[in-house]
Amino acid sequence: MIYLLTVMMGVRDTAVVTATTGLCGVTILFGWITEVASSRLIVELDKPVYGAFGYSYYYRWKTDTAWDRLAYIHLTGYVPFILMFYIVLDSFFKHRNALGDAYPGYTDYTVVGTLFLFLLFGVTQFLQQWHPYGPSWYAFGEASYVALSFLAKAWLVVIVTLQVLANQQFDQQLNAKFS
Repeated sequence: MIYLLTVMMGVRDTAVVTATTGLCGVTILFGWITEVASSRLIVELDKPVYGAFGYSYYYRWKTDTAWDRLAYIHLTGYVPFILMFYIVLDSFFKHRNALGDAYPGYTDYTVVGTLFLFLLFGVTQFLQQWHPYGPSWYAFGEASYVALSFLAKAWLVVIVTLQVLANQQFDQQLNAKFS
């Protein structure tokens, strides 16, 4: 998705496209490592604890492990994520300013929406790692990842389809008319 987003913005520098795609992959790797490393810090409760809306918690994190779960891996994963954000936004503004009126307006929605949806992946994991009973809603977290993944892909597909293909626009970056 980052590859498609970067190319849709008009970036043709293979180093930039490779860097953004690689940084996204490293960010995802940090998320997976966080899940694996924190799985050894789960404690099963003797009896469930009832939370908001009648939700039952059956698992919790070991006490005094929040720093281990959040700081060492999860928050470090924001380093490549922020670098990816920077490269995408820097490229976005450079290409947008260089093309002026020829820059397709739908790209604004694409960039902002996609980066926002990517940010929600990190927020989901942060909340699960931060909440004392986070392991109890592991299934909810996984379901939200699936939903966010679908939503992020659908976001790009809908924008590309409606703005480029359906409107038969001429794309200055690709030097092609879509029909």
